[in-house]
Amino acid sequence: QAQVSRTCGMSKIVTLDLLEALLSPLAAPRQEAECHLQSLSVEDRVKGLTSILLENATKEARHVTLVAVLLRRNIILIAGNVLSKTLDQSTAENLLKELVSPLLEIFGASSFARRQFAHCLAEVCSSLSILNQAQCDVAVRVIMEKIAPACSAADPFSLHCLATMCERSPASMVCYLDSILSLIANANNTANDNSSIESLLEAFVSVAVASERKGAAIDLGVNLQKQNELKIDPQSQSARMGKLLLSLFPKLERLDDETKTRCLQSLVYAAGASPSLLAGDLSVFASLVQFCIQTNTLLSLEVLVSLCSVPDIPHKLFPTADGMQIRSMLCQHVLSQCANFMVTSLDEEIIEWAQEPATLFEDTAEEDEDFSYATTLFGRFVIILGNGSLPVLLPLVESFMAAGKNDWRQFCVALTIMQTCLYVGPIMFAPHVTVALEAALELTKTDHARLQHQALLLLGALCESDNAEIGGQRILEAAVRLVPSPCSKVSTTASAVIISYCRAEATVEPYCREVLQVLVTGPLSQQVIYENNQVNYGALASKVRAIGAVACLAEACAEGFRPFYEAIMPGLLGTVQTHGSFEEGAQLRGGAMEAITIIGQAIGHSDLYARDAEELMRIALITLKSPTDNQDIPLDQVLSSCARVATVMEEQFTPFLPEILPHILERINAVVDISYEEGNEAGLESTKRGDLEMDDDGNNAMTILIPGKGFTKISIDMSKIEEKSQACRATYELAFALGASFAPYAEEFISALKPLISYAYSPDVRSTACQALAAVFESACKGRVPLVAQTLPALSNAICEQIASEGDDDMEALYAICESLSDILCSAYEQLSSNDRSVLSNFTIDNGTVIVKLLMGLISSCLERRRVLFETLEGVHGALAGEDEQNELKQKLDMEEEVLNPLINSVGYVLKFLKQDFLPLFETHVAPILGTFLKGSSDTRAQFAAVALFDDCIEHCGESAAQRFGSILAEGVLVGINPSTNGGDDDVLRTSIYGIAQIARYCPPNTLEPYAQSILLNLMALGKVPKDENQDVHLIENAVSALAALVLIGPAPLGHMKFLNRDDLIATFLKQLPFREDEDEAKICHAGFCDLVIQGDAKDTSEIMRIVGEILVHLEDGEELACQETKVQMTKILFEMQQKVQPHVLQETFGSLSEEAQKLVNVNLQQYAPNPVVTP
Repeated sequence: QAQVSRTCGMSKIVTLDLLEALLSPLAAPRQEAECHLQSLSVEDRVKGLTSILLENATKEARHVTLVAVLLRRNIILIAGNVLSKTLDQSTAENLLKELVSPLLEIFGASSFARRQFAHCLAEVCSSLSILNQAQCDVAVRVIMEKIAPACSAADPFSLHCLATMCERSPASMVCYLDSILSLIANANNTANDNSSIESLLEAFVSVAVASERKGAAIDLGVNLQKQNELKIDPQSQSARMGKLLLSLFPKLERLDDETKTRCLQSLVYAAGASPSLLAGDLSVFASLVQFCIQTNTLLSLEVLVSLCSVPDIPHKLFPTADGMQIRSMLCQHVLSQCANFMVTSLDEEIIEWAQEPATLFEDTAEEDEDFSYATTLFGRFVIILGNGSLPVLLPLVESFMAAGKNDWRQFCVALTIMQTCLYVGPIMFAPHVTVALEAALELTKTDHARLQHQALLLLGALCESDNAEIGGQRILEAAVRLVPSPCSKVSTTASAVIISYCRAEATVEPYCREVLQVLVTGPLSQQVIYENNQVNYGALASKVRAIGAVACLAEACAEGFRPFYEAIMPGLLGTVQTHGSFEEGAQLRGGAMEAITIIGQAIGHSDLYARDAEELMRIALITLKSPTDNQDIPLDQVLSSCARVATVMEEQFTPFLPEILPHILERINAVVDISYEEGNEAGLESTKRGDLEMDDDGNNAMTILIPGKGFTKISIDMSKIEEKSQACRATYELAFALGASFAPYAEEFISALKPLISYAYSPDVRSTACQALAAVFESACKGRVPLVAQTLPALSNAICEQIASEGDDDMEALYAICESLSDILCSAYEQLSSNDRSVLSNFTIDNGTVIVKLLMGLISSCLERRRVLFETLEGVHGALAGEDEQNELKQKLDMEEEVLNPLINSVGYVLKFLKQDFLPLFETHVAPILGTFLKGSSDTRAQFAAVALFDDCIEHCGESAAQRFGSILAEGVLVGINPSTNGGDDDVLRTSIYGIAQIARYCPPNTLEPYAQSILLNLMALGKVPKDENQDVHLIENAVSALAALVLIGPAPLGHMKFLNRDDLIATFLKQLPFREDEDEAKICHAGFCDLVIQGDAKDTSEIMRIVGEILVHLEDGEELACQETKVQMTKILFEMQQKVQPHVLQETFGSLSEEAQKLVNVNLQQYAPNPVVTP
């Protein structure tokens, strides 16, 4: 009470009573003191805290430490107050300048809290750098002059101060680079104890990291001009730093284990943030490798793997003569060290391990963390060393397999090594897959649970690396044999192998009955609840995983699963219908519900499934109406299951929407809890290391240092973010499955989803929201909802802007967002194609300009990334580690292609929207970027993109476009149809041929004359290829269409060529009709066919009747292969044939048609003439 009363009457100053209250174990005085401190201005707090130190009001360590901590926090806030206009800048600058001398005095005189005061000095400089760089330079000079002697003497706190100054004010510290290196060199001569050596390394790393962040060897934040003024030579400074680091290694070897661990953590940080320091000099790198190998800890190995992950190390250094020696050293020592750590970190208590229940989620057990850590490092080294690791890997596996008879852990590690190689080096390890297979199969037969488990993991890896067919039935038999294992870890892993086997698309249907029988009589029949109402967690995990295996079997067998449907479904439905109070049971019921819906998708719509789907939806609706905290099935599984039912039931699902959609909307609109609170330095260091922080509520958290605000801990409720993603996925599935039936809900969902396009906290939310928007927009177009015209410009602009800011670190998310934009524009174009131009009523040239500028910038960036990847593949940037790295680069190219295609498509749709109004955009933004690729490129996808958009420009942008770009495209298509210049890319060939047709139709007649013979001979050769299932039908139809456009129908600009046999060309044209691959081309060519018949050029009665009959059949099936005028012309042709062709010829021709074609011919004739006489 006395303490409380003393704090009640506080004036606006900082007193010892206030400090005591802040340190009080009692909540009431502590909270009152905190409120009082917050009521003071930042200026008053800083002055009050400083004065209490200068007046020597206290000598107690706890008081001084508290003051130092509070002072640092408030110094950080000064710049923020200026930026927020709550503090005058000149006042703030004076306040900060006036702190330097007293802080230096306290820092030098204090016997404790010196580390905290060093931070205060660094924050003064950092805040000044925000407000006035010149004043920061002055402060740095004063501080450096003061701490220099102590740094030279290896005073740990002064070296720490130097380190924090480099970190917080790099731009000013560059002026003292020579001095800093001299100080470190002097300190290195005198540092002998753990503390001084550790601080010396910390200072050294801080200098190096600051330099690396500025992009040059020793550029700590000043521009090149300032470096020249200061006569800084980056190369010489880098060499000097390398020599200094070399001299540090002997000292590091003498440290105690705890200090050495912290120093290794600094080196891990330096390896990632400053690779030029540790690897810029070969002798430094070699010494570091030697030091880490001799240190022989997991952390020292992490230093090496972090450094060797920098691309220049394996690509440029290892191929050199000296580099190969280092690489050999790594192969010989590091891989075996990792493997030995794997052995020694395995828990030998096998009985205890086997008795522990499996878990629903794959969490690494605490006792296996070092094993997992060592395995991860091993895999990363194999990636880096590539094929060079193989001569070490194989003997390593052999030695462990030989030693396994006496120590099961050796077997376990051998299996793990092979499993790791399958994941990180599948091509390299491919010749040895059979060895891995036989070892795994053999060890599944032991009675050792841990070995069974590890062997099954290897079998799963074989399936996941496309090797399932090699083991075939034997893999499945091994998994099935262990599914009933009393060890739940083995049982769940066996079911997981079955899942992997099914997903590998290996042959499974012949074994389905046997596998199901084992699953049903084994884990699916286990009791999850004991008689005493305790949960059997092992049985629960086994059952959930077995249910997943059943679902995957159904997916793999598809309709072949129908014979087992009635045997398996009652048990799954019974599981869903079972109510329970334990939380994990909800996962079991949710898994069963999802399995039912997956099985439904596999076997397709049937009366049998419709009955069960109705019961499932009844349960789902009951769950949805229950309070969130009292639901028997997790809501995300309910919603995803409902979406799957919708994909099977389609429009029959519509009545359920009013009860399901509000729950989806609730999750989409839910506000995610994101909290900001005061952080600390430990949290910042943890975030830098990449460690996952958790707040008190179990949410993910990270700590950052915000200039002017200080340490800030940000906590995000990731479960709510995941729920948003799931709701978006459910929306996509429902809208996609229901089409126009979803349209009445489109407006509400578009309004809810649109803000998520730029959702800052999750790329998964952004991508799934965009995909959902595309599906909802398509449903709105199909339902002819007026809002599509209103939303088209806003949605396309918003998605374009997000793509531009998305970055390329998450390519899957980037692809999904790009694809959604293309899908939205495609839906609008399809509505436009059905003669409904209302969709573009709000889409202006300005909208198109914004979109195209953004898209072409993105296309340019994508092509640049692809250029670098091609160069890397070709060895321009150094040698590759082997085929696996080559394959990884090719996969990246494929991913970039997936991003590029929708971007190109989107530009194409905007072009088709704007027609001739697009021409200025094409001239300004498209042609300059893509025109150069028309001449050919090593990147054939760029060549394809160029030809495709130039094709569209000629076709859609009017006469001026044809005049302007026809000859340019003509040269491009000549390159595109030539196998020696199109890279063998069928897409380039196909789109080039399509371009020829457009030039023939829209450009001046002489555009293609210079290349006539070459083009016509190519097209005639393709036109004679039969359209069977082994050929590229689209390519053949494009070629014949282009040939017809050039010489037979329409303007036919090359029809006068004397070397052509017109009758032969007409026969070729008729033989390939009808066209079906491209409906637009089909309509043009089928209209041209009718013209040829009516003109008397096409005379083959049998072919004419066949073509007309087949076109009518396809039209009846809903294919838009002819316009109304062509349909009328075909009926006239039939009527003319009826009138003029001899009856016996007509009957023979008619009789060769299919029954359906005969029927449709008669129907059409009936419409044209009431009494048709054509009969078989």
